This record gives sequence, C-alpha cells and structure tokens, in this order.
Amino acid sequence: MNEGDDDISVDKNEDSAVLASPEVLETSFFINKPSKKKLKKGVFNRTWLNWVEYKSFLKEYNHDSSQAACIVCNQQFSVYYCSKAEIDNHIKTKKHQHHMKSYDVNQQLIT
Repeated sequence: MNEGDDDISVDKNEDSAVLASPEVLETSFFINKPSKKKLKKGVFNRTWLNWVEYKSFLKEYNHDSSQAACIVCNQQFSVYYCSKAEIDNHIKTKKHQHHMKSYDVNQQLIT
C-alpha cells in the first residue's frame, strides 16, 4: 500500500461485524427496562380517621403502625398487606356489623 491511499485493511482474524461487548448489552438491557417502584408496605394512614365511613370506629394501634384498631369490636387487625382493603374486609364481618348496631344505638342514647 502506498502512503496517501485511503484503503482500510482488515485483519483476517477479526470479524468484519462489530459486536457489542457483554457489559454494553447488560447496561443497555437495564436502560430500557422501566423502573419498578418499591411498594411501601401498609402503614396506618391518619387521613382515614377523617373519612366518614371509618371515623366512628377506627383508630391507630399505638404499638404497631402496621395495625389498626376497631374501637367498636375491640379488635386489632393488620393493614400491612392491603391497607384500606383490610379495613373494608373488617367492616363486612358479621361481628363488626353486630357491634356497630349496638354502638350506634348507644351513641344516640348518649347524645
């Protein structure tokens, strides 16, 4: 080859196609992957105390922030996994419904 020639020589031991290294492939895989938000496990939410459907019976269990307490049933239950859904499940129980009837009557007698 002469100086000044713009020819490119290719070594026969190298592939003519350029492949990405494993490190590049790994990082590009994670770049396009949507980030997963870390789900915070259930903790008692004090705004529930202002909700009409909860404020008559619900209170925060003092010893554990992943627990709620029903003052009508005198029962604690977990809000760790489903939070609001656990409260709704408690409301649907026969025990709670029975106690709420008595509680409502007693509240009317007091006022």
